[in-house]
Amino acid sequence: MALWAAVLVLSAVHCTQPADTAVESADRMLREGKETYRLQGAKRALPKFQEALRIYRQAGGREGEAEALRYQGNCRLQSAEYDLAAEDFQQSLALHRQLGDLEGAAKSLNNLGLAYWNVADYPKALQVLDRGLAIAEELDDPRIRGAALSNLGLVYDELGRHSESLEHYQAALDDFRSSGFSRGIADALANLGGRALLLGDYRQAVQHLRGSLQVSLQGGLQHQSSLALGNMGLAQLGLGGSDRALTLLSEALEAARRSGARKQEADWMRARGKVLLWTAHYEEAWDDLHGAAEFYANAGMKVQESAAWREIGAASVLLGDLAAAEDALRRSLQAADSLAWPAGGAAARIALGDLQWHRREPAQALTWYRAACRSIEDGQDESLRTACLMRAALALSRLLHRQEARATAILALEAAERLKGEPLLAQAQTVRGHVEQSGGDPSAALPFYRSALESSLQGGFPEAAWRIAYYLGTCLRQLGAKEEAARAFEQSIDLLESVRQGLERDRFHAGYIDSRDQPYKALVPLLLELGQDAQALLVAERLRNRPFPGAHASPALTSLALQQAPESQSRLPDGTLDSVFGRLEEQGWPSRRTDMPDPTAADPAERLARFRQRLRPGTAVIEYLQTAEGLAAFVLTRDRFHSLLTPVRSESLTTRVSLLRERMAKTGRQDYRAPARGLYRLLIAPLQARGWLEGITRLSIVPHGVLHYLPFSALLSEGGSAVESMAVERRESRSGKPGGLRGPASEGIRFLVQDFTVSYLAGLQSASSGDPLAAVNGNQGVGGGGHGKTGGGGGSLASPPAGKDILALVPQAARLANASQEVRRIEEVFQSEVCILMGTEATEPFFKKLAPDYRFLHLATHGAFDRRNPLGSALVLESGPGGDGLLEAREIMELRLNADLVFLSACETALGAGYYSDIPPGDDFRGLTQAFLDAGSRAVLASLWKVDDLATAHFAGRFYAERASGDAEAIAAVQREMLRNDRFAHPFFWAPFVLVEK
Repeated sequence: MALWAAVLVLSAVHCTQPADTAVESADRMLREGKETYRLQGAKRALPKFQEALRIYRQAGGREGEAEALRYQGNCRLQSAEYDLAAEDFQQSLALHRQLGDLEGAAKSLNNLGLAYWNVADYPKALQVLDRGLAIAEELDDPRIRGAALSNLGLVYDELGRHSESLEHYQAALDDFRSSGFSRGIADALANLGGRALLLGDYRQAVQHLRGSLQVSLQGGLQHQSSLALGNMGLAQLGLGGSDRALTLLSEALEAARRSGARKQEADWMRARGKVLLWTAHYEEAWDDLHGAAEFYANAGMKVQESAAWREIGAASVLLGDLAAAEDALRRSLQAADSLAWPAGGAAARIALGDLQWHRREPAQALTWYRAACRSIEDGQDESLRTACLMRAALALSRLLHRQEARATAILALEAAERLKGEPLLAQAQTVRGHVEQSGGDPSAALPFYRSALESSLQGGFPEAAWRIAYYLGTCLRQLGAKEEAARAFEQSIDLLESVRQGLERDRFHAGYIDSRDQPYKALVPLLLELGQDAQALLVAERLRNRPFPGAHASPALTSLALQQAPESQSRLPDGTLDSVFGRLEEQGWPSRRTDMPDPTAADPAERLARFRQRLRPGTAVIEYLQTAEGLAAFVLTRDRFHSLLTPVRSESLTTRVSLLRERMAKTGRQDYRAPARGLYRLLIAPLQARGWLEGITRLSIVPHGVLHYLPFSALLSEGGSAVESMAVERRESRSGKPGGLRGPASEGIRFLVQDFTVSYLAGLQSASSGDPLAAVNGNQGVGGGGHGKTGGGGGSLASPPAGKDILALVPQAARLANASQEVRRIEEVFQSEVCILMGTEATEPFFKKLAPDYRFLHLATHGAFDRRNPLGSALVLESGPGGDGLLEAREIMELRLNADLVFLSACETALGAGYYSDIPPGDDFRGLTQAFLDAGSRAVLASLWKVDDLATAHFAGRFYAERASGDAEAIAAVQREMLRNDRFAHPFFWAPFVLVEK
């Protein structure tokens, strides 16, 4: 917990006044400035001190000049102008020394120490504050001595020397009370409260801070009131009162603004951002944290800037932007280490460990956690040490060091119980439960999970609560309590989705669920086991964030105070979860889904049956989902619905897809056939063997995870007999060649595209028209005249949308030798309303301006997939005024397109998160393809790997010529034609082209 401390600046009660009128005028101005400073703050007082200083200097009033300089420095201190403040205090100190004024010199030293403290120059701060304390001791002045003691305590707290800071704060409080100095009393109590916050003793912190606030309000001290209110907000957060914390911090922020205390304003903005982060208000948290970081950077406040970047990094982890998180956290660590700030360094190392944990690297995470623990000395920063212990216990458990994990978890829970902070205690209970469960004793874990979930819900912390509900579900699943486990998983998902609904920025919305898909993947196989197949499919759709029409977030949920656990002493709030969500809504975080009908309106199976009626005969939708227990496949046809769970691990599936892609990229070899057959046997053959694809000619695939990057059309069926097929595989595996076979369709070699038309769906919900599965019924065709007449494939739209036919771009920067041939073929098909921008005319600004007016967009260029941040993936265009020549996914998402189809005639345009990226797989976050769909395009034709220039030109020309039959049918026709062409028969040339539809 960061410390927002009271800084005590003292001024003389009077100054010697020369008799002349000018000095008397300056004296009057100085007194007015002091009163303004006390009641209205530094910002309004500064002009009065500056005017007094000007008059003193003209009239030669050196005593007044010294005091005006010190007050001017105080104002600049409050406004975070630390270099200027230090100059004022040094000048004031020199004048007091020349005048032999020990009292003034001591005060200037105290204030100079604060300027050094604010910029983390702790050696200089200690040096000047010790000198000020020595003078105060000589003078035996309790006010000046108390100020020096209190300010020294601030430095000791930053250095982690909390026992010394306590001694200094207590001594300062005694001095201020003995002299009746109310402002000093308020500051000392606030600093004692801040120290308690650092150590996690939130109740003690509240006690001190209430005392500080009472004194501040009685004396009309706005600066001190802001300080007490803000730190009380942080204490309330520690005690679990998130709504009260936000209220107090907002009040503190307003008080700081009124008083012109710019540093405090940034402090409370950062603190509020931290609370908003805890309570899953990510949008507001992001704004507050970045606003504070910008202020600290401009003010040269390295400690505070380090803390702000650490919290920005934590926010980025929660939102799935791991690349940005690492940059922010390393920036925080570098700053903390350069300042020799142990607490900041430990906190940054913990956060970097969290990042590695998020990346599923427990060994690397443990290294960071242990480094953080080593940097915290015994008796210092207990809350930080507890956080280290909890995380280390989890990492040890994941690495199967079970005895050490359990011992560490017990230590963490004991420490959390001593600190008495509700969020910290809930975390420690969750860790203890997780370690017990991982160690093979789920019954011992149950009471820890239940207690943690109760306190997290009551405190309004959904980010913690969804995880705990998920862990509780896994625990109940292990114990065989299947229905109770399903309810726990449903509660976890409800909490997640209520948070996600409040995210407006696309990058946050896309990344949020990616790293939180565990409850979905756990619930789907459990529902299948319980015979609730339709409900399982609806959960799979919810993971894709494209809810099935008529589907509710979950059935009516009951409390998780389950009856079969008599050992549990904790109970959740009474009634259903509606009461829990109601309280959370009152605290300001997003409400439950309101766009879905009453879940009792129809049984999921009935809704699904009505939904299937929209499918055309001969079409099958196959939706895949990689779950915790295997690969789930849901098959929907007009008259049937089936499901299957195949026991295959995610890692195994990823390896198989990777191997196929790698081998297909080698055009001179045929060893891709073995993995192509293996994946066919895993993904398609079990469905055919059960008769589920009988009479089907078109497959609409809804992929998940790594299956987004699999060319389904190039999977190899058995073709001939099983004996023939195995013989072919043996010959291929020995030689790496096609075993003497001449053509791709010889001796048992048959691609899936030769039997089915294949396309991809983003989900079962057609977002563009509101018509479920409209896309699988066929898209608009291109008639001979290019006016969008519907061909034999049929169309789902009653009439083509308004707009011109096709906009094609071929930038000079792409340097594609066959691009002109590709464009000529497009011109032959589209005989009117064609706009072709070539060379330097194919600019990014032109595309953004013209694209919304066209039904077809064709971009023949290079694509760059950003593996660390798929939203940074880009198409290469020309720069032009107002554009850098890189059309990034994030920019595409801001467009408003009306296109039937976007053809990305470029390399790797279908790639996205989950395959090569640091970001975990998610179905609503897939780089350029999803960006165009989100922008309004009804379909995107993209590529899965680096494509051949000549093959792409051939494919594009033939595709547009065939498109009258529908997009998917056209692609299948061209791929079959290329199979018969010796030049393009290898799947490297034709398999990467995939159609993704809404």
